[in-house]
Amino acid sequence: MAVRGLRALKKIMQATFDPESVIPDDATVSEYTGDDSLSRQDLCQHPIPADSLTWKYWGRLDVMFFGSGVIGPIAGAWPQMGQATSGSVLFTGDNSFRARAKISKARRQRSREYIYGAVYEAAEEAKKYGLKTRNMHKPIKGSLQDGTYHALNAETFYFAHVTFFYHLLIVVAEQLYFDGAMPRAMKEQIFEESKEWYSIWGVDDSPQPDTYADFERYLANVERHHLVNSQVTQLMLEQFVERRLAPRWWPAAMKKLVWPWVVGRRQVVVNSFPRHVQELFGLEWTPEDDEMLRRFTRMYRRVDAVLERVLPPKLGYLPIAAKGFAREGIHPRNITLDSAQQALRDSRARRAVRADAPAGEPNIGAASG
Repeated sequence: MAVRGLRALKKIMQATFDPESVIPDDATVSEYTGDDSLSRQDLCQHPIPADSLTWKYWGRLDVMFFGSGVIGPIAGAWPQMGQATSGSVLFTGDNSFRARAKISKARRQRSREYIYGAVYEAAEEAKKYGLKTRNMHKPIKGSLQDGTYHALNAETFYFAHVTFFYHLLIVVAEQLYFDGAMPRAMKEQIFEESKEWYSIWGVDDSPQPDTYADFERYLANVERHHLVNSQVTQLMLEQFVERRLAPRWWPAAMKKLVWPWVVGRRQVVVNSFPRHVQELFGLEWTPEDDEMLRRFTRMYRRVDAVLERVLPPKLGYLPIAAKGFAREGIHPRNITLDSAQQALRDSRARRAVRADAPAGEPNIGAASG
């Protein structure tokens, strides 16, 4: 497992793209250009309440492990993000593994600090990290087909946000913890929390749908009419295209105890894309795959149920998330749909009180929410 994973990682990190061929020539690409950052006077940043489903799932190490195979390909399928990724510093210049690994480590550390800080840090710090994340994307722009693109175009930046809250917190979490059937009320709650989360970035929110039903229509349109099988997506998915047997030289115990996790990750990643997107990406899915996924996730839920009872958050979450739970005095195990709904209602109610208060008049709760 480790050898195969390292080989895939090495190939990804040593790849170099021809900017003229990253996006298929026959793809129809909408032009999304211009920096849609909000000015300081237009900012309306609303930190996500700590007692939320976003906090419960976003910083989990297992969500990161399975979700990392999902978020790269789907982001790379949005033409502007695929083009920008192919021209990033990670895929240009010195392509030795040592040089690329150094760049990757620095970028990964900064991204985790900024992006996860925008969720798990205290309110005022979270706002700062949100703007740092946005500003980190300001220089990312260029040419695409006969037009141009900008990373902070509202349509592009919103879809990048979708890959966070939808593909990880709903699609991956649904497979790992809910036997493929997350209650719709939970999906609606995560979507509502995603609105608060998006506000943190300080980018125009006009592409953001009003309701989860509207979001489903938005996503169906994106999947059918905007995604492409870019070279970035192909590279990220290469390790998941084929179902492989365990190496013959592996001991029987490793085949029984370790190989199912390799297969399981492949099944979770591929099943995270709807069938028409699988076809676009050239991925195969059969009834046998359904059965393999069912067996793996059933096993996974049993293991997770035990670990959740005995492991402290610092062993199951990123350090910045574990620190946030400790600061807020909340254990993620105790976060439920009801508590998340109440936390969001309370946060929005406090915000409404502040908005209605006369200028200069103090009000209760002004420092929270």
